[in-house]
Amino acid sequence: MALRKTHQGAAKSEANQLSRRTNAAEPNAVKNHQPAKDFRQLIGLVRATEEQLIANGYDDVEERIHVIRGIYYGTTWSADYQGEKSLVRNLGFQTYTNSSVPDDPRPFLKNNLFESMRQSRDVQEGDRYVDFSHLIIGMDARRSRIARNMAVPMQGGTGLELSTWLGDLGGAAGMLARDRSTSPSSSVLKRFIGLDFGGSNNLEGDVAGYVVARDKSDDKGSSALDISKGKWVADALEEYMSPGRPGSEWKDRCTVFLKMMGGEFKGYKLGNRDALIARLAVQIAEFGSVYLLNRLRQKNQLTASLLEASYLHLVGAAMEVAQVFVSALVYSHEHQGGRLQARPPAPPVTPKAQQVTVGSTLLSTIKSKENVEKGAKKIEKDLQEVEHWLKKHLGF
Repeated sequence: MALRKTHQGAAKSEANQLSRRTNAAEPNAVKNHQPAKDFRQLIGLVRATEEQLIANGYDDVEERIHVIRGIYYGTTWSADYQGEKSLVRNLGFQTYTNSSVPDDPRPFLKNNLFESMRQSRDVQEGDRYVDFSHLIIGMDARRSRIARNMAVPMQGGTGLELSTWLGDLGGAAGMLARDRSTSPSSSVLKRFIGLDFGGSNNLEGDVAGYVVARDKSDDKGSSALDISKGKWVADALEEYMSPGRPGSEWKDRCTVFLKMMGGEFKGYKLGNRDALIARLAVQIAEFGSVYLLNRLRQKNQLTASLLEASYLHLVGAAMEVAQVFVSALVYSHEHQGGRLQARPPAPPVTPKAQQVTVGSTLLSTIKSKENVEKGAKKIEKDLQEVEHWLKKHLGF
């Protein structure tokens, strides 16, 4: 791809100066980058990436966030696409972030810098763990007022929510409902382990996507990005992660996030816990119905009977997922700096309930389609039997 021209004025001067410094250092600085093993190394990789982006015309910090997001989601070179191979998912990420396809940075992220970034999704430092890909797509969605504030039809929430916690927890509820269609006693906690759905790294990345570079003067609702002029993404990450020793931004992250989600505190206690759980559960169930349908389709397992059996468990699964999530947030609020993760005991398994509204609509559509396909197959079978009879008895 052609390299972009820098903007005029001070930004152009900054980029040119950085380019000269980078080029001058190249003979003594050619080394292969490696995936990050801790927060400090992650911040170093992001800073090196920004240096190269600025040198090639990306002097606006929000532009750089968008390009970096594309390393993980929504492009054919992204980490997500390497596993999913889904152009539909790519389109979904552009829709959720209300943005275009990010530019391809591979031509100028040399010396293994691109691959090191792509492999630095889940980074751990001591007992702290974060999914950087969730963090950066959350920041990318926050560039857009529409993504922050407007609900996506039939998806359960805003683009920002779907890019972060709702995408993870809706998927967790959908798959738990699928599990319970054959194993009704499956525990909700099984969807809060590992590197998928409600795993600790994902939840930490989801919260960070809201909290990093926020407007600290307002904790009601999601915040637009607030990065001072001349500051980089790496600077915002350093303030939040404070490598080596957690600072106040890290310690207070779950408190801030709960307030953003509508949590109301009475002193140090969350006063509207039940109401918050109930509201999140509705959103989780709605997206869970869409997620489950699409996941079964991708695996060639989609049938009306399986979907109907799963949907009967979805409302209850969503309520349990919401309970576990809010409980994890409250624990980390009350134990500042404590890791955000699901903690036993699990809520009691919820009995079957009525199907979610969106799920029922989708199910009716699939049933109609299956009936048409079954009818067509029966007609085809009848015709084959008639043809066989004619050949056998009349020599046709």
